[in-house]
Amino acid sequence: MDTVKFGELRRSFKAWCIVKPSKVVAIVSDVDGIVKKINFKPGEYIKEGDTFAQIYRGSVYRSLPIISSSGGVLDGVFVEEGSPVKAGTVLGVISMGRREVEIYIPLKMRKMVKVGGEFLLNGKVGKINYISNIPADSILSFVARGNLEGAVEVGIYTCNVILEKRKDVHFVRSSAILGDTLVYKVVGDRVKAVKVKRIFEDDEGNIAIESELRRGDTVVVLGGEMLREGSRVAFEAVLKNPSSGRPSSL
Repeated sequence: MDTVKFGELRRSFKAWCIVKPSKVVAIVSDVDGIVKKINFKPGEYIKEGDTFAQIYRGSVYRSLPIISSSGGVLDGVFVEEGSPVKAGTVLGVISMGRREVEIYIPLKMRKMVKVGGEFLLNGKVGKINYISNIPADSILSFVARGNLEGAVEVGIYTCNVILEKRKDVHFVRSSAILGDTLVYKVVGDRVKAVKVKRIFEDDEGNIAIESELRRGDTVVVLGGEMLREGSRVAFEAVLKNPSSGRPSSL
């Protein structure tokens, strides 16, 4: 058994992408000394005026805070706590603004990807604003570029390029649909045959449908081919046997 869900479905494909900063600002030590403490890690967001690190200057001058002059995502830390530094040493770099992303679109997928389309990277949504018309010979791909909001470290990733999506739809698992048009809804201890119209399928086997079914309705997902209108169904609770780890029915 399963329930009817409501929400957004997407159809996409995976592609290699490279995340780059749009603008980089260096954090520089103003003095000679020893790095006593670093307060941030790569990937974290730093606000303008935050203390990035403390530089110990000896028993007379004590420690001097190194204040960030800009806000952004910390892309790299180039020193360690306990390291000696000179005035002018670059301690780290901050990237400001949106992330720039290069996406490598396989040749066979080029016609399906459009400027203005979306991609997903680490749960964040970006927009494609450019796609090359000539493939890069060395990688047999078209290069697309886009922007991404949020704190994502610079690096190489795989992202999901969205080809199509449907919002605010009711959907069920593909195994719940019999002959493309029929779903058995559980009402009490019996089933009711409900006609459905398939309108969209996502990457994970979910089917958006048009029907009388609504979110939370219980439907049959396995064994439906053995049922007919009004068939009686029973729920069986399945628990794991603590000694063997194998399921046992109650």
